[in-house]
Amino acid sequence: MTAHLHTLEAYKSMSLFLDNYYKHTKSDDVGSLLGGIQFSDDNSTMDPAAWDDWVNCVMKVSKKQKKDCADTNLTYTEAFKSMICFLKNYYTQTSSDDVKSLLGDLQLLKNGETTTPPAWTDWLDCVNKIMNTPHKGDDPQSS
Repeated sequence: MTAHLHTLEAYKSMSLFLDNYYKHTKSDDVGSLLGGIQFSDDNSTMDPAAWDDWVNCVMKVSKKQKKDCADTNLTYTEAFKSMICFLKNYYTQTSSDDVKSLLGDLQLLKNGETTTPPAWTDWLDCVNKIMNTPHKGDDPQSS
């Protein structure tokens, strides 16, 4: 049986992954991105477009309709691919060298393995932490 993440759990896993990356690199660009993807008290993302950007990436990876994406279950690989999509979009907007470098570490091979195994191990650690964290609050507003 393949393990799955809910769209929100995948988003939180991405956030934790990026937070860990930021702690290691102190990248201002990744720090700025993290500021936008965090949740505010009203359960929306600090950057209002961040959740929509995430849902669009989930939609692209999972091939689901947008209205279904907030409730989509993703494999760990699909969630990882959604994060890559999200970061590629961010890179397109910012041309950040740090995000470009990170994306270089996150490439998947055709067999589903990463070109940088420690990145996949870090991803799985983040997923496991999120999956073992009690959930509180509702899902962010989706469109």
